[in-house]
Amino acid sequence: MGGSVEAMSAGDGSGAFALEAPGCDPRPDATPEGLRGGRCASCGYPMLYRPPLCPSCGGAIVERATFGPGATVWSSTVLRIRVADRKPPAILAYVDFDEGPRALVHVDSPTDEPLRPGTR
Repeated sequence: MGGSVEAMSAGDGSGAFALEAPGCDPRPDATPEGLRGGRCASCGYPMLYRPPLCPSCGGAIVERATFGPGATVWSSTVLRIRVADRKPPAILAYVDFDEGPRALVHVDSPTDEPLRPGTR
């Protein structure tokens, strides 16, 4: 993909999700293999979290799933202002994970140019 992708992660690596453990960070959990999330056992809908019911079909079984690490850029931008603890420029991209959902990620890149849509 031209740079490394860092998901907005829960950070503790436990795989815990907000609806399973109240008070947890609801953002996806990044691992070296990809992002942990869920997939509906009924319809296959991919999610970056594990709700009690599938938002697509209402199925009651949402299984753990890992998406990536491969992904395709859908859109990206460069922020030239300070965002949290990141020094400008900060590159953000929406990426479509292989066999998975779309996610907003921070991109570590040697340039300060946005990634072109379709970049892997």
